[in-house]
Amino acid sequence: VTMELADGRVHCVECVGGDGTSAAELRQVLVECARALPFMRESIPKGYTTVKDACLAHEWGRVAVPMEEAVEVLRGQCEGQTVDVHGALGFWSLLGFMLVHDDWLLPRPTDMIDLVRPLVHHDPLAALDKTLARARPSAAAQDASADWVVPGFAKLGRDEQAGVRRMVERLVHDKVLCEELQAHLRGWKDASKPERDALLGVLVQFGLVVSHDVGGEAGRSGAGGDAREWLCTCRMDSRPGRKWDEQKWKDFVRDETQNVSVVRYTFGHAPSALFPHIIASQMSNWEYKAGYRRRSELESGMLSVEIQATAERHEFFQLALTKGADGATQIVVAASSVGLLRSLCACVERVASWRFPGLSLAVQVHFSGADGACVWRIGADMTLGRILASKDWDRSVRVELLEPRETVSMKTREIFMAAPGIFFSHSWKDRSIQVGPFIRDQIEMRMRELVWYDEQMMSTEDQFQSRMAEGVKNAWVVCVFFSREVLASGNCLREIGMAREQQLNPMANTRIVIFAMEKEVTYAAIDAWPIKSFTFFSDKDKVYRTVHARTVKFVKEHLLGVNIYAEWIKGGASKDPAEDLAKQSQALDRIISNLRKPLDRPADSKPPPEFEIENQGEVWILGTKGDAELPAEALVPPHSAGTTAVAPAKAAPPAATTAATAADETPQSSVGTTAGTSSELPAAAPVEPSATTEVDATDKLGIEVETAPQDPAGATADPLQTPVDKGETQLPREVKAFLEERNLQLSQRDEAALVQLGVGALDDLSFLDEQALEGVGLKKVLAAKLLQAIRLRIAEQAPAVQPTPSPTPWAPPPPKRSGCCTLS
Repeated sequence: VTMELADGRVHCVECVGGDGTSAAELRQVLVECARALPFMRESIPKGYTTVKDACLAHEWGRVAVPMEEAVEVLRGQCEGQTVDVHGALGFWSLLGFMLVHDDWLLPRPTDMIDLVRPLVHHDPLAALDKTLARARPSAAAQDASADWVVPGFAKLGRDEQAGVRRMVERLVHDKVLCEELQAHLRGWKDASKPERDALLGVLVQFGLVVSHDVGGEAGRSGAGGDAREWLCTCRMDSRPGRKWDEQKWKDFVRDETQNVSVVRYTFGHAPSALFPHIIASQMSNWEYKAGYRRRSELESGMLSVEIQATAERHEFFQLALTKGADGATQIVVAASSVGLLRSLCACVERVASWRFPGLSLAVQVHFSGADGACVWRIGADMTLGRILASKDWDRSVRVELLEPRETVSMKTREIFMAAPGIFFSHSWKDRSIQVGPFIRDQIEMRMRELVWYDEQMMSTEDQFQSRMAEGVKNAWVVCVFFSREVLASGNCLREIGMAREQQLNPMANTRIVIFAMEKEVTYAAIDAWPIKSFTFFSDKDKVYRTVHARTVKFVKEHLLGVNIYAEWIKGGASKDPAEDLAKQSQALDRIISNLRKPLDRPADSKPPPEFEIENQGEVWILGTKGDAELPAEALVPPHSAGTTAVAPAKAAPPAATTAATAADETPQSSVGTTAGTSSELPAAAPVEPSATTEVDATDKLGIEVETAPQDPAGATADPLQTPVDKGETQLPREVKAFLEERNLQLSQRDEAALVQLGVGALDDLSFLDEQALEGVGLKKVLAAKLLQAIRLRIAEQAPAVQPTPSPTPWAPPPPKRSGCCTLS
């Protein structure tokens, strides 16, 4: 190997002389390069040379010495001088006279040769046999190299010999060094455990070994024991193997998964340790612990891996070291998903830039386009790993068609066929816009899957509808960021309906994960909901919005069988942000673990139902086709959707009715999630006009809209300050009894406020929240006492533990006993 200095940089050139001249030429080039370094001929403290001479002259008797002990010894030999011993040792370590690693000093780096020798021995098993043969009385003189691996092998017992031989076989075939084997290897057996750890740290620093704690056939440690393992990259074959065959890659994946693009990294010069480093990095990556299975021998210059992501899904990747058509060294990266390809490309580029800076490489992406085979040659001003990490799928690039030869423009989405496997359904009006990006990054990192997450509202409704439908269809996991805003959003309901249809389809195997964004949609709260329309105060729009009774029925029948994770509710379960973050991380671990389990489907499952979504005025409805009609009183909420609410004192309400303000709230005609059909709601009971109520002629639901009587001048008086007929302000007897039990004294005005909120039965208290109570003028102290009383009642009656998910399809829960309610 020779090195040459050009343009102020060192370039490596591989060559083999065979006559010994190569080493002499290398030494001369190194000397010339060293003399050209800018810090040469600078002055250093004279005490530094004293420390160096004392360190080299001292008999240490060990390969590794604790740093504090070494400093004390050297300080004693430098009496009469004020020397920075730590600084001197660090300086000479940079020049290779000695090595400093963490809190250890290796006084003679050449002693590391004896430690590396048993790890790189050409035939360790034969050395064991020679050791046994030499121990026989009639044996002739044997080569002393037999002791270079396990010198005391012949003196071990038969069982111990068998155990050592198995560990040496792993060293030969799997390139794995066991911690237990170190106690028998030459040079290692005389060192203490702390010294061995320090020596292994030095080898890791030089890239000769890599910490190896993986699952599957290659790793058997790291879980349930103190034993550790290291992958010996120094034993790996670094010669380019056979030509990479695309057809064999397709046979390997068995057409079970999406076949994405193939990436070729071409190196002007590839150091012999480059490919082993990349292989070691992937085999040691904790991401591949679950379901890891290596399918090729490392000697072949190729690593083929199959990963069982879930019971139904398998992932595949290959890393191959080959020669290109021009003889240049190439590393081929092929993967069965874009998320996995992104991880592999990032690994190759990270190892190449960190471990071997200055390497020149060219990147080509080979893929099959609509017009045939194509090549995208990436320029030196960008890296593929960075492009994939940014998920800029709408980036326009120039690619080459191989037949006919021409250049065309394409989107990166077309090149990588980026179809995210996980879909995020959320509303732009709740907490999901704060927690969504963090959860997305965590899931993409842990599951190596792309996530469909609209970080910007689509410009048009048609654009969103088409991309949303495509995203849900291609996803095998749909994560719903659940809130009341979601239940009032047409697009969110459409996404939930499509996801539920795919979950019930045995051919789709779609999973649903629910993240609760507010306490009003936890399992206990939903379980206690009566099947009745209700309204809530929208902080985003400052209006009342309506959740229809049919939507409530759908949620109770189809979503209560899904685990609802409440760790991301605002404020958390505790007041310590660090504790909440730890609980969220544990929840993600449980989610990913559950996703890897097979779906439990009943053998005699009925045909899945069809769902439909409708729009009535500004109320979106998700229901099951053919459902029985609901009672008319269940369809009438206390406020119509979109009407101006009596806002809390600190907030100024809008002056007029608010229409749908976001793209995902644009009113449409009835649209079915399956066949695009619609059905009419059962007609609501007619409402008789009175002095205090009138029916909105445009309201198809017949919802009562309360208005205040007008004075002769035409001005509208405050409804809460206007005398109201006693017959219309009387709370039900059961509600009054509940309030009296809790020592809550309400004035006639307060009772009128509750009636205005639609409290006509004890169950209606479940829909009350702080914003609604303050919106109708209830005092904060009284509102807090009322909400606390309802919480206590919920705690007494609601289930303490959320049950485990039931097999799909979810059966409707049995009717609840009368009077059970929960705080919304």
